[in-house]
Amino acid sequence: MPTPYSVIHERLLSKISDYDILQFIDVEREELLHSYLISACVQFNRVCKVDLTARNDLLDEFNADTAR
Repeated sequence: MPTPYSVIHERLLSKISDYDILQFIDVEREELLHSYLISACVQFNRVCKVDLTARNDLLDEFNADTAR
């Protein structure tokens, strides 16, 4: 089952202490979170058991269930 990027974004927002990001308008916040996500995928891909390159940026989701 695909994992929407929004699930990952929500987890990130619950853990960060930079509360200024919450003041961004939705579009800007999503763009920033997407750039963080892609950067993290590149670095985490070496140790991850799920293929993080298998994603659909048009639908904003990973093809695999990454939210376990």
